Amino acid sequence: MKVLWFCNTPASGAEYLGIKDIRGGWLKSLDKLLGHHVNLHVVFEYPKKSFEFEYNGISYYPICPSSNLIAIFKIVKNLFYQEFIDDQLKEKYLKVIQKVKPDIIHIHGTENSFSVILKSNLRIPIVVSIQGNSIVYNYKYFHGLPKELSNKLNYSSFFSFLTTKSYGNIYKISQKSASREQKYIELHKNIIGRTDWDRRITSILSPGRSYFHNDEVLRDSFYEKQWRPKRDLDLVIIHSTIGSNYFKGLESILLASYLLTKYGLKHQWKVAGVVKNDLIVKISKKYLNIPSIDRSIIYLGNISELDLVENLLNSHIYVMPSHIENSPNNLCEAMILGMPCISTNAGGSSSLITDKVDGLLIQNGDPWSMAGAIVEFCEDFDKAIDYGKKARIRALQRHSKEKIVRDLLEIYKNCLKQ
Repeated sequence: MKVLWFCNTPASGAEYLGIKDIRGGWLKSLDKLLGHHVNLHVVFEYPKKSFEFEYNGISYYPICPSSNLIAIFKIVKNLFYQEFIDDQLKEKYLKVIQKVKPDIIHIHGTENSFSVILKSNLRIPIVVSIQGNSIVYNYKYFHGLPKELSNKLNYSSFFSFLTTKSYGNIYKISQKSASREQKYIELHKNIIGRTDWDRRITSILSPGRSYFHNDEVLRDSFYEKQWRPKRDLDLVIIHSTIGSNYFKGLESILLASYLLTKYGLKHQWKVAGVVKNDLIVKISKKYLNIPSIDRSIIYLGNISELDLVENLLNSHIYVMPSHIENSPNNLCEAMILGMPCISTNAGGSSSLITDKVDGLLIQNGDPWSMAGAIVEFCEDFDKAIDYGKKARIRALQRHSKEKIVRDLLEIYKNCLKQ
């Protein structure tokens, strides 16, 4: 079977290109596994001009949207206006399709430009995987921080003026992305998801679609390690892995940490994916307006996979604070390590954790409940440890590499029969 992927990232091709710590690391794990079973080809957008290449038996096709000069012009233009160039990219995508002649096409994500190929009435089965959904994400965008702070800009230099957008501007771009996603998702007839959330929203956004369940492969290091309980709670180490997006819940972390300090719980809260001078930190602190609110926070920034694993193993509790997610891999990674996990009941997280069975679910945007759940774990750490053990068992089953590849191959076969 010849399969053509369309991805936001180069997947394992990042190793060939020398790119480290790409987003969507689970695709990097999956293409390696799937490449043993099918003739796999991968299309991805790449900012530099590059030629197709083969790596570990998989063919990769970088698509450069434009020249460097045009890219610089677009950086400036995007400060004021954003447009998508799907139709221009469509011709590049179709050239690869004509060259590869795949049996089936698999698009990863409904929020990108790849679905423009649906306009071409290709006589090739197409299946799309739901990653997030900008339509719903936009609806929840300001559920943590107020909209009036979103236009704050951080011009530390002329370069930052050219490259830094306010969250308000990012939201406007995301609105256009959501409009595009709405247009494309209703055309998809075969959709892969993994949570009750994405199953339900696609039943409305794409009536009549065939829905298939397929879980995600996690990054290799998380299968190889296991969290061991640390009984010394004199200093409680809490960990969260988030991005600098407006709706990831950093303000909930800051206020929950402050409440824990007032309660008298000595703790450190490590936050990966954010640095201390990030704009989201400044906005969150301005909104909360509490002096030294982040004195117990350690901002780790973007750290490597191995460093992330090490930080998780040396923590007591994992907290997922987002206001909206589908199936956050950061939570899945903590679960498969066997950590005691607390998560907001947002999006698809209730498909990952069962409250009071293998973790705790709390209301999103409620730092008081978040702080209380952490105290609850600390007061009965044996129960927390038991939740972590059950979380690991569940995650190992959910993220079984063999099962995921087997299920995906079966999905491809079903689509080909149609």
